Amino acid sequence: DLQYLSRGQLQHRYPHTVTERTLGAMFSPVECCVEPRMAAKQIAEYLQRKHGVTFHWNTTVTNVDDGQLRTSTGESVSFRNCLVCSGADQRTLFPNEFASSGLRTCKLQMLATGPQPDGWLIGPHIAGGLTLLHYAAFAKCKSLSALRERFQRTHATELAEGIHVMASQNAVGEVVIGDSHHYGPAITPFDSAEVDQRILVYLKTLITLPDEDIARRWHGHYVKHPDRLQYRAAISSPHRVEQG
Repeated sequence: DLQYLSRGQLQHRYPHTVTERTLGAMFSPVECCVEPRMAAKQIAEYLQRKHGVTFHWNTTVTNVDDGQLRTSTGESVSFRNCLVCSGADQRTLFPNEFASSGLRTCKLQMLATGPQPDGWLIGPHIAGGLTLLHYAAFAKCKSLSALRERFQRTHATELAEGIHVMASQNAVGEVVIGDSHHYGPAITPFDSAEVDQRILVYLKTLITLPDEDIARRWHGHYVKHPDRLQYRAAISSPHRVEQG
């Protein structure tokens, strides 16, 4: 369902986009936006109501072994199957397995404006050329290598900082902007003002916001395998434990 929009079509449909140097745009009518602060709560409520899932909030699983797991609150729970989905934490459970998995921790920097004035709407998510180099979904594009060579000349620092720029709007009208990617030993607890600025400068080549003031800045962590879309490993038997 992807549609190609010429520069004129893009300017007509989304006049807030910057089109002086734009040749065209790829439009997807099926993208959707999820607000994490709302979705996490609502998904949990749905699973509890619809499927009887029991959640233990503010509880860390500290040990998994021989059909039993133990928690930070002192509970001991028996299991038949256990899925370890520990996010960016690779040290609490099975640190040796994580160390040999090839998974790398990634840190990303994000920003958000305040609610835009007068009910202004961004419409679809906005992304630029740097995004084509970031996601594996575009890997088969025949001209991708030429695009990479061009960005190596014009945006070498952005590529080195793992920057690709996207913007979307949440339910209260804030425009959420991201992001950068730093892996492994390059990760520090300190955010880079230069990285934030480069994200915002690139965003201005894509879109003009009524209110550009940044209201929030944060960073997040997740793990990613450099080659595989998924990593799964069976840890022990006879009780099944999977790390995912």
